[in-house]
Amino acid sequence: GETSRMLLDSAPEQPLLEQIRAAIESGSDARIADLHVWRLGPRHYGAIVSVVTDRPSSPAHYKALLEGIEHLEHITIEVNEGRC
Repeated sequence: GETSRMLLDSAPEQPLLEQIRAAIESGSDARIADLHVWRLGPRHYGAIVSVVTDRPSSPAHYKALLEGIEHLEHITIEVNEGRC
């Protein structure tokens, strides 16, 4: 979407997108189907993450995977069963 293109063009946010993708997708069959990240304030971000997996876990599980990402403060997780 437009938000993704805007963030991909902005250097400070690219590492954040990569950190989110790595945290969710590493070590499992989970894949991010849709990812929206926006600035809440200086160095504060929110994210909506849509996850697709054959073996779904609770949204709280995926949210916990993102806890170590600095400056990511408001997270909404959607989990869908299936293949991405």
